[in-house]
Amino acid sequence: MAMLKEKKYLFRGKRYDGVWVEGYFSKMKYHTSKPILYSYISVPHPDEQGRPSDHYMVIPDTVTEYIGIYDKNSKPIFRGDICKFRYCGGNVEVGYVDYLSQTRRNYWLQYEIMQKKKDGTISCDFEFMDKGEIEVIGNIWDNPELLDVQDDK
Repeated sequence: MAMLKEKKYLFRGKRYDGVWVEGYFSKMKYHTSKPILYSYISVPHPDEQGRPSDHYMVIPDTVTEYIGIYDKNSKPIFRGDICKFRYCGGNVEVGYVDYLSQTRRNYWLQYEIMQKKKDGTISCDFEFMDKGEIEVIGNIWDNPELLDVQDDK
């Protein structure tokens, strides 16, 4: 069952070799004289007690944040995930997670599932979804074909 969990700051990014990693996000300078900051995900060791973390350089456009909700299979949901869901007791539909609004002062984000329809993109508020029916089936980087434009019924 999809559940709201205590918000933790967890990020995900795709390494240049195609592997996804989850952990802490940072921008750091690489070992060159170039003044460029690169995106990294740091994966802490399970005990996190004085042991160094593994740092992975990731593709900047793939870095996304955990939204504070798990899907029905206890998988954390990140911005950019493609989900199957039931909206307002209707049919099972497919959409991708994105944020609808944010306030910079409080760094608060409101996430919704966006659906591509023939007449544009519409948003579906998590508040009106059956949380036990949300299932992550892919993401917008690896599985864009899952977001084929849907007909309004």
